Amino acid sequence: MNVSPTREGILRTEAVERMKAIGAWMDTNSEAIYGTQASPTSTEPDWGGRITMKTIDDKALLYLHVYNWEDGAELPIRLKNNVESCYLLTDKSRTFKTETLDNGIQVKLTGKAPDSVASVIVLKLKEMPNALPVKTLGQDENGLAVLTAYRAQYENLQGPGALYKEEWDCVGDWDSETARVYWSFEIDKPGTFNVELGYSGSESTEITVALAGTSKNVNVAATGSNPKRFKKAELGQFTVDKPGKYEFSLMPVAGKWNGINLKDIKLQPLKK
Repeated sequence: MNVSPTREGILRTEAVERMKAIGAWMDTNSEAIYGTQASPTSTEPDWGGRITMKTIDDKALLYLHVYNWEDGAELPIRLKNNVESCYLLTDKSRTFKTETLDNGIQVKLTGKAPDSVASVIVLKLKEMPNALPVKTLGQDENGLAVLTAYRAQYENLQGPGALYKEEWDCVGDWDSETARVYWSFEIDKPGTFNVELGYSGSESTEITVALAGTSKNVNVAATGSNPKRFKKAELGQFTVDKPGKYEFSLMPVAGKWNGINLKDIKLQPLKK
């Protein structure tokens, strides 16, 4: 829980409040934690959350921990299974529509988030989970490529400098000017892309953006004092001439860097 007492042996007020909040959440959601296993899928979900699992009578109960709830959003689960039921852990009468597709199960969110931090949906399967192969990072059917924080790779040249923070689903602790963050991904629909950064940062900063042999230094404005309030910044346009495997990278500009929390990178193809 990352709390510790003062020299006088007293817990700080914010630590007490944090533990009370965790306790309140566990009162209604502990089923999704105690006695569970790790996700049956090969990677963590791209939709900002995590999955835990239990097995009962040769059937699987998946607990979808949703951090970023949006009405109408779809949660892809890379499993080839039949669904028995899907409902909110804290209110079984609140159910959700699911669809089984070639690329897995889709769960559709509706309404407002029941919990401001993490809402838990139970996905009950008719059998044991059958995970699909790891999906290659790349474009969707419309040509959009989303490079999520969870799939990022790091090159920390001088010790720790950038790490994935599960509680915020972002790349954080990015204080070092020598820490490069990058993604390896595939482009099958080449063209010119408008690149967008999802981030938060209390101070303006400058970063080098590189893709397909082109690099640009980009100034990124401060978003405010709340590190959980992520905003968008345009990183410019980049052209990819042919299909293939590519690397997208971000590198701090020495002397002009102030750490940020990175949520995602979106490469949106420009309409012809």
